[in-house]
Amino acid sequence: MTELRTIVLPEIEEMQRRLISVDNTEYMSSKFYPLLTEYAGREMEILGVVHVLVLAVTIHSEGKPPMFSKVLFMRLPEFVKALIDDEEMRSEILQEMRAIGIIR
Repeated sequence: MTELRTIVLPEIEEMQRRLISVDNTEYMSSKFYPLLTEYAGREMEILGVVHVLVLAVTIHSEGKPPMFSKVLFMRLPEFVKALIDDEEMRSEILQEMRAIGIIR
């Protein structure tokens, strides 16, 4: 039986700092990032991280034009790079996102 690898997301202050390093607009800080920081400090598997990111984009984009979510989905690799230190785990997360068609 293969052991599933997990990763612990940064604690809330560190997570906020990293997200702000990607996009420091008030809009992202007040509207989108809280959907991600809700999971700060949690341990999860690779697919859990993918799920959190997709869920945040989906919730945030609800009721907005489709292009809104497309732009956020295109930016997901930036957020993964900022949040995930382990290069191998980051690569696996991005690979899963490509496999299910979230990113190219």
